[in-house]
Amino acid sequence: MREVNYLVGNSKFSLDPFEPFSKDVCNFLNNLSNELNSVKNIKNYPDLKALSFWCRSKNILKLKNNFNSEKNRVGLGMIFHVTPANIPTNFAYSLIFGLLTGNSNVVKVPSKIPANRGLGEGLQLYEREIIAYRELSNGMGIPIPKVYYTAMDDDPTPWLDAVIEFLFTHLPPKGVNWLAVKFLELAGKSPALRRYLLVLEDIHDARPPSQVAGGSLDDASLALTALAKFHATHWLQDASVNISPRVWPLDRLPKVWRASYLRNRNEFVERFGNLIGDEKLKILDQAQEEIPALLKPLGEPPWTLLHGDYRLDNIMFRPDGSIVVIDFQILSKGRPGWDVAYFITTALTPEHKSEEEALLRHYHNVLCSAGVEDYPFSLLLEDVRLTKLLLAHRLVGGRDAFDTELQDTDETFVDVLVKRVVGWI
Repeated sequence: MREVNYLVGNSKFSLDPFEPFSKDVCNFLNNLSNELNSVKNIKNYPDLKALSFWCRSKNILKLKNNFNSEKNRVGLGMIFHVTPANIPTNFAYSLIFGLLTGNSNVVKVPSKIPANRGLGEGLQLYEREIIAYRELSNGMGIPIPKVYYTAMDDDPTPWLDAVIEFLFTHLPPKGVNWLAVKFLELAGKSPALRRYLLVLEDIHDARPPSQVAGGSLDDASLALTALAKFHATHWLQDASVNISPRVWPLDRLPKVWRASYLRNRNEFVERFGNLIGDEKLKILDQAQEEIPALLKPLGEPPWTLLHGDYRLDNIMFRPDGSIVVIDFQILSKGRPGWDVAYFITTALTPEHKSEEEALLRHYHNVLCSAGVEDYPFSLLLEDVRLTKLLLAHRLVGGRDAFDTELQDTDETFVDVLVKRVVGWI
């Protein structure tokens, strides 16, 4: 998977467990302690100093003696660690305990972009996903992993949504821009970030397609079949969108869209201007002036529950031809053409334009076969057209929040998506 940037190691994971407190691991930790202690001015970094002290051989030997057992033991195999952003050395302790207990380890470290965590907290993305799996797992209408456990801290500021919505509605775009930046900064730097826990089935037998390489037409057809059934399940169902007040309509707060575009346009033009050309840039600038009118129809009936991030990275293809869909952080309410266009323009390159109508008709036929009677094909086409333009506009606005690096390339994940999405307008 080229989308993963390996800071240490590579994609060839070992699944074989080994003896707890093995000699190699103990020696590695002692060497790590010595290496950290050799860093100049380490006393200025108390968290690193504490880590080096904790890793010294005397402490590891003490832990080993406390662990001593007459039984022969080995680790479980491989551990996947997801570590928080607000405690810088947490990932190291998590990794060390995984090694000491005889396991191979994969550690997902927090993003280097502060706005990413702020965005997740500020938009309540993590809460939305927990609620989606908790409330809809038995009636999602699309294959999802088995849910073993969900938990999260209570929202410490339940009143904040109303305040933010009032300000974002009544301030001018420049004021919304300033407030949005400060809001995301504060949300990501809070010393008391909410905790979330979601334990799902391991989809070990599935094939994760490459978002960067793009998908095949067969993959697209299978994914659109599942998407149509998902939309039909939740068609005009108040119970589906009322699982949380944060399942927002697509046309909510158009000023935020305009403020983000205003903030990021110059950087976007500097980086992609030659690629997209003056003509398409004029189209995006015109869309900036018309955002409220462009968004409005996509929030009107007939609406359904939207996945919101339906792309290849979130779809797992199993050997038997079935799929499993993940990542329900951006659930929203709106016209189904949004999800359809989002998938096609991010999953397929613009070279597939000649096959687009066939894919749209396939989706529409499945949707109608599932019982939907009030969404003509002509309306789907119009919603897809609007969504393509809005997605290109949103990628401009998201330049400062989404800049995921790719392995073995100078490009970012957003570079790839911008080339693909803008190519569809």
